[in-house]
Amino acid sequence: MSLASSMESLRSVDLSDLDMNNLGSWPAAVKVIAAILLMVLVLGGGYYFYLSDMQASLDQQRAQEETLKQQFSTKAFQAANLEAYKEQMVE
Repeated sequence: MSLASSMESLRSVDLSDLDMNNLGSWPAAVKVIAAILLMVLVLGGGYYFYLSDMQASLDQQRAQEETLKQQFSTKAFQAANLEAYKEQMVE
């Protein structure tokens, strides 16, 4: 089946003549378009319901990582100067 004949059969399809109870009788071009639309809907729904929650969790974890890095930097500075603090306390 060539592309030209597929396009011609697609142009001649009347949407009101398509039987929703007998999808197997639809022309091949209409089946392909319906399958592509269904795939796009499934992928979009999967992203919306599954990946968007995971993305929000990832953003929260990244913010927590920055906070922990700052805390570590502060504590590392204090630990490096511990001897100086002890001498200052003695004085």
